[in-house]
Amino acid sequence: MNIMDHTVRTLSPQESRVVLALAEQKRREVDRAGIIELLGVKAKAADKVIASLRRKSWLERASWGEYLVIPPDEGPDALGESTCSRSRAVSPILTISGTEVRLRTTA
Repeated sequence: MNIMDHTVRTLSPQESRVVLALAEQKRREVDRAGIIELLGVKAKAADKVIASLRRKSWLERASWGEYLVIPPDEGPDALGESTCSRSRAVSPILTISGTEVRLRTTA
């Protein structure tokens, strides 16, 4: 959702647990088993969270069952064309309110 040059990525409570835990641990990669363990849920429930985080550009599939984490401070365009470089600088703002996490980025 774009609002006046800002990108907002909202999260459910389970999604925010994953994103915030990975950001706190400064992890750039996570696998399916790691998300299952982090959430303490069955594989099917974790798969739904993973799919949603991919749709919302918080995770990018690296290979089967392995994902690159798009940290809150890098914004949804962090990967761009390459996982090694970014085409433009981003100034992020992370707001945590209850169970909602919003990331606004400006180019």
